[in-house]
Amino acid sequence: MRRALVAVICAALLVAVVAANRLIPEYDRKMRPIGTTGAIGETVRTSAFDIKVDRVTVGRSLAEKDGLGDERERTPGLFVLVWADLTGVDQPVTLDTAYLRTADGHRYDTTDAMGFGSLDETGSDPGLTRYGAIGFELPPYRLAGARLVVAPQAGENRLGPQAEVDLGLSADGARRLVAQAPAVVRYDQAVYR
Repeated sequence: MRRALVAVICAALLVAVVAANRLIPEYDRKMRPIGTTGAIGETVRTSAFDIKVDRVTVGRSLAEKDGLGDERERTPGLFVLVWADLTGVDQPVTLDTAYLRTADGHRYDTTDAMGFGSLDETGSDPGLTRYGAIGFELPPYRLAGARLVVAPQAGENRLGPQAEVDLGLSADGARRLVAQAPAVVRYDQAVYR
């Protein structure tokens, strides 16, 4: 009788250990960034930086406003420029992670067409606001519902700050924006203001 009772208790403990082990979150889930959400026109405040998106512009090709010559980058899709203010809280901040997450779950990283000088490529000193554009390329039909996701220092971003900004692009709003898209959209270098 006693052996049977010990066997039952051991089996119950084994089941409890297996069940408790399933409650431990996966590594990626334990170490992902701490996100703060907001919307276009709002200042999204994180522990390391503040970001405020003020507008979204689109175009079929892309050129630097004061660039030499009339070189344009072209895309089979659409260039999307997200214009924002970025302020470091207590140390310089550079947005090493910046992407658009679409309503259907696709992720679009920043375009290489803008090069150095876009807001995600330049640092912002603490307490000083830098203004500029972050550029993306995506198919026009994926613009509706897009959200900007940014974070500093991708390699050291475990439990770090992350901001997610709803760009306020409804299906109708995105269609109008795409229909009115100029042949070329221009951007400036990110500047302090």
